[in-house]
Amino acid sequence: MGNILAHQSWVPTPLYRAMSLSQKLGMDLWLKREDCTPVGSFKLRGALLAVEKHKALLKERGLCVASAGNYGLAMAFAVSVWKYENVVFVPENVTESKESSIRTTGAYVIKKGRDFDESKQYAKSYAQETGMIYWEDGVLPEMALGSGTIAQEIINVSSSWDTILVPLGNGSLIKGIALEMRKILPKIRIIGLVPSGSPSMWEAFHEGQGTAGAETQTIADGLSVRIPIQKITDEIKGLVDDVWLVPEKMLVSAVRTFLDTERILVEPSAAITLAGIIDNISSLSGEKIATIVTGCHVQTKVLQDALLGSSLL
Repeated sequence: MGNILAHQSWVPTPLYRAMSLSQKLGMDLWLKREDCTPVGSFKLRGALLAVEKHKALLKERGLCVASAGNYGLAMAFAVSVWKYENVVFVPENVTESKESSIRTTGAYVIKKGRDFDESKQYAKSYAQETGMIYWEDGVLPEMALGSGTIAQEIINVSSSWDTILVPLGNGSLIKGIALEMRKILPKIRIIGLVPSGSPSMWEAFHEGQGTAGAETQTIADGLSVRIPIQKITDEIKGLVDDVWLVPEKMLVSAVRTFLDTERILVEPSAAITLAGIIDNISSLSGEKIATIVTGCHVQTKVLQDALLGSSLL
């Protein structure tokens, strides 16, 4: 697993204490900067592992994926290294910067579907019709393995963490991190964060099933899940201590807060960590906490709203 990542100059990604936020929040808060990868998100780790492992198959048949943006960009980047055929389905409301970045890799982009889950159905059908390989983010083993390398890097810096906070989309990120963390730090508290505008993963964790088919109303496109993958949610339940539902109204202000306090620009799917901390501050006070800054692709309107709006602190 390490070979394809080891020669990359961008790993390990930065992990450092957020001095201003730590002081303001009354805790020892650390940021794992996965926005510092070549594609601006953590997804590249698993994508590189998957493409490296299955080069012969991809060369023969090509790859088709569906994505809200970051996964598609990571796969397109990894596949472009070998110049294999690649088709990426994205929803019609895809973040412009993500779509543009995917196209620059040479991938063929198809905008179809009102949300990620609908795009996924179109991608599956397209792959069946064309004979291309179809890889689904949440169930592709290498995506969780790639996420596990994030946990390894965090543990290499310190083994005294109280809590780790992880944005929760389809589940591959928190699954990979939790699997690695439990091996070395079995008592660490692992918490997933879900936006209230897309609550299906929170419902699946707490109630056994999500509201499949319900419309999502979140600006955190990377966490917009309408139909949970049952296999993944079942696995997560045995690994994760809790999943918090974070108010949607806090996300834009959280983007602004990251800018004001730490001078970094993060997308709402990453800013949810700070919103979740502030929304649950009493249960985190005084702890040493690691958070995953998952990505940096911000829609122009979200950035404008953040700059015109107020901070959470």
